[in-house]
Amino acid sequence: MKTVTKWYSHVFMQFLLIFSIHCSGQSGNCNPSINITHSPSSLCAGRTPSFIATDFNAGSNPIYQWKKNGVAAGTNSPAYSAPLSVNDEVVCELTTTNCSNNSTLISNRFVFEPIDILTPEVTTVASHQIICAGTTVTFTATNKSGNTNRSYLWYVNGNSIAGTNTTVFSTNTLTDSSMVQCMMTVTQCTGSTKDFSDPIVIRVPPPMKPAISITTATPVACKGSPVSFTANAFQASNNPTYVWKVNGIPTSASGPAFISAVLADGDLVSCQLSIDPAANCGTPASAISNTLTINVKDLLSPSISILASYEEICSGEPVVFTATNAAGGINPTYQWQLNGINTGTNTAVYSSSLLSNSDKISCTLNTSSGCNNASAASNVITMVVNEPPVITINIDSLIIWAGEQAQLRSSVSGDVASYAWAPDSMLNGPSSLTPLTIPLLANTNYQLNVVSRKGCTASKVIKVKVLHKLYMPNSFTPDENGINDVFRVPPGVALELKEFSIFDRMGNRVFFTNDVNLGWDGIYKGNPARAGAYVYFIKGRYENQEIIKKGATVLIR
Repeated sequence: MKTVTKWYSHVFMQFLLIFSIHCSGQSGNCNPSINITHSPSSLCAGRTPSFIATDFNAGSNPIYQWKKNGVAAGTNSPAYSAPLSVNDEVVCELTTTNCSNNSTLISNRFVFEPIDILTPEVTTVASHQIICAGTTVTFTATNKSGNTNRSYLWYVNGNSIAGTNTTVFSTNTLTDSSMVQCMMTVTQCTGSTKDFSDPIVIRVPPPMKPAISITTATPVACKGSPVSFTANAFQASNNPTYVWKVNGIPTSASGPAFISAVLADGDLVSCQLSIDPAANCGTPASAISNTLTINVKDLLSPSISILASYEEICSGEPVVFTATNAAGGINPTYQWQLNGINTGTNTAVYSSSLLSNSDKISCTLNTSSGCNNASAASNVITMVVNEPPVITINIDSLIIWAGEQAQLRSSVSGDVASYAWAPDSMLNGPSSLTPLTIPLLANTNYQLNVVSRKGCTASKVIKVKVLHKLYMPNSFTPDENGINDVFRVPPGVALELKEFSIFDRMGNRVFFTNDVNLGWDGIYKGNPARAGAYVYFIKGRYENQEIIKKGATVLIR
């Protein structure tokens, strides 16, 4: 018994020491830091770099411990120099000696990588890639890899151009499909290496040969109706000129669109395209389009009728209305109306799930190529909309402790034929509007469903949230068997977590989080932590109160 008492006393004293260290670390006076640099900045294999450690707020007597590949090296000095091999690692540990929070810090890490490993990479861009013959093109090279001691040589169609050791190359002698690229040569620790940029292909296209075609959406038009024409140009440059013609006579219209409301039956429409000579390397060119013959027809007399998928519904149910027209022409337009107000879209179908009782639906047809430019009104459908029952729930969310029961309270009104709770197996008296739940251990949603004599339905949900007390486990076994693998705040605990820290016997914090859903899986710095006792510290808000919980747990392997 004395041995057990002595062990618990030892753990408790360690806990007090760890907690003291933890708190003092939050209010220290020095806040030290350390950073190391080296020279020269570019290193080759076999060179011996020099390191300098720079510290801040480390007190008056800091202690320096240099380490090479994790082994102590050098002296207690901010300077250190030693021959290095590839991938050797150097760090410096700083220990403060007269701060209220004396601690040891580790500097940034230096890994020796000789400049040979920096693979050269050069890229190029061109001021133009599509040009007229004789146009000057400027190419610019960029040393993307950042190598020093480099030189450049430019190539055109695989032939090098001597005396151009520069990042910029200009020429006005390129022909169609000329290929330009840059070679960057880089001096390294031993010898040199090269990189070629991706080739840039320059296009010098021949003079453009423009072409044009015209279309219309209304080849059959009503007398006096506007007819629109659209020109589709090819190889037309950025600023072409359009001349529209009717029966071979130019009109005042310009641009790629032409609209006329005075065409006669049999009129011939065409368009002449002329391209901007400046965009064609100074060469003028033009093209004549196809010719469209327009048919102008007499007037028609349209009509329209509508049908509904249902004329009697429950509130909120969708209804689809379909319009059928006669003599509406090629492209009629539809205007649906709800109680005399425009609604819907320009289609023969209209649907809505927002209808009310006695709403009146109708549709107006407007002809666009029926040659009468007239409209026709449909029949009117008057809807019968039945309202669903009304469910009243004063509180839609209840909170209880695990193992307790909750009283559900509701009332219904309107045309009620029947009602039922779900899940009824988790209620005492499910046929009542105010049933009592069974003792609950997990969050549960209860839904009340009500049906009217017309078959209309309504439903509402009451959510019962189950809270769990804050009990921390006294041990865990991170053996990846899916059982007790993680030490964490148990699920379902209503805790607003601010800090969850775990410390080992030496006072090292092995885990920290402020996410109540996370926990420690027994891994510290990438390796499995040793079995034994660990101390935890929890800070947060629980049951509307600020709490601090401390304790110990045992990691079992």
